[in-house]
Amino acid sequence: MTPVHLTSSALVAVRARALLLADARPDALEQSVAAVGALQAQSTPAVHLALRARTAGLRQSDVVAAVGDDHTLVRTTLMRGTLFLVAAHDLHWMVDLVGPVVSARGQRRRAQLGISERDGERALRALPSILTGRGAVTLGDIMAELQPLLRVELSGQVPAHLMLLAAANALVCRGPESGRQPTYALVEEWITSGVRHDRDTALLMLAGMYLAARGPATAADFGTWSGLPAGDCRSAFARLPDTVRVECEGVELTALASTDLAPPARLPVRLIGMFDEYLLSHRSRGLILDPADAPRILTGGMIQSAVLVDGRIAGTWRVLPSKRAVKVEPFSPQPAAVKRAIDAEVDDVLRFLDA
Repeated sequence: MTPVHLTSSALVAVRARALLLADARPDALEQSVAAVGALQAQSTPAVHLALRARTAGLRQSDVVAAVGDDHTLVRTTLMRGTLFLVAAHDLHWMVDLVGPVVSARGQRRRAQLGISERDGERALRALPSILTGRGAVTLGDIMAELQPLLRVELSGQVPAHLMLLAAANALVCRGPESGRQPTYALVEEWITSGVRHDRDTALLMLAGMYLAARGPATAADFGTWSGLPAGDCRSAFARLPDTVRVECEGVELTALASTDLAPPARLPVRLIGMFDEYLLSHRSRGLILDPADAPRILTGGMIQSAVLVDGRIAGTWRVLPSKRAVKVEPFSPQPAAVKRAIDAEVDDVLRFLDA
């Protein structure tokens, strides 16, 4: 089959639209999460802002309610051993797929921290009795009850890695934060809906979800995002039904046949938060980030909040400590129309924060 040819600017536009960064934004929070599939959520404020950029009229309180009260959305350890926000009904099959990979890859770090396999097993056995019937429990309270049962000292990074192990085993998920402390709840009590699939079906589902929101892309891109073995990623792309080949600057990509490969006429200015999926979904950021500007976005293991102009990163921004103002720092002078669009986005960020 002859591939569809896209210019680099067209590919950027098609991917931005797939990640809900074009003009059409859903009104419903659940629609946005379903369209994107999963959002990196190691930072709670950042994932809230990621949803703000992709949903019309949303307020931060809506996201807090969906996670803490309604349990329609949930945060847990998923791809690459990182926290993600997903629809609650997708949690079980996703954890079943990526959890064993995350657990195996974390074994070396647990050993470095002095967490023996026996300590890990004891923690997994004890957590149900500690959490049953209590809803979301703070990490400090959980560790206080675990400490007498384990030989390892529950300090430093040990608590986080024990709970990561429990999340990878589909035992716990995150609850709402309690002040500055994370909370955890039993998955079987917190999530009352959802389905499970065999591994092969789940792999194809995740690959399809990835391409729907981040394609066209390569199997290597999928591997970078998912953290799954390269062989699994290649196999999934090869076996997905209803795909088309896309070629961009000599690189062959895969897209779902349902993907609209005609780029949108224009892309709006958007303010996206830290660790946004737009910067984390592919192996290379070269199409959207000038290497000269990369040190201002990628700083000390952090991925800063970014200003998008025509789908490319044109500056950084941050909410000031007062939470009543936003500071925007463009990488270069911008036209008056772009400045007005940035101002409108700033106003929307403050509206979202109820500031």
